[in-house]
Amino acid sequence: MRDELPHSSPAWHPRLHEFQAVPRLCIRSRSFTSRDVRRLGIDAILDRALAWAGEGTEAIYVSFDVDVIDQAFAPGCPAIGTGGMDPWDALYRLGMLPQVQGLDFVCIDPTVDVRNVTSRLAVQFMLSFLSGMAERS
Repeated sequence: MRDELPHSSPAWHPRLHEFQAVPRLCIRSRSFTSRDVRRLGIDAILDRALAWAGEGTEAIYVSFDVDVIDQAFAPGCPAIGTGGMDPWDALYRLGMLPQVQGLDFVCIDPTVDVRNVTSRLAVQFMLSFLSGMAERS
């Protein structure tokens, strides 16, 4: 079995010896749980993640899986769960970084989205990212 876990899928993890369904950030087969983000702070997590993602690359493309966000904020995701990240944590900072050259949002299911909350949240994410890009010097 591979050592890494997907961001929010339940899986048996050999090192933890338990069944987990914890939202997590995955970067190049390395992951952080939402608990890591709360404990260390999003800036420390992004510093590590960007160092890993940027190894040997000129540009970084971010695919943002929206179901890492707590279901209270993003009900229109196929793999929702409690204990996810807050929606305002990371995207402005990612937009400010010149090595981040592209971004997409995945795992939004409009057929289960309540009042388009998740779709609107994705628009806010993109605007936050673009605001960060506007700050680049």
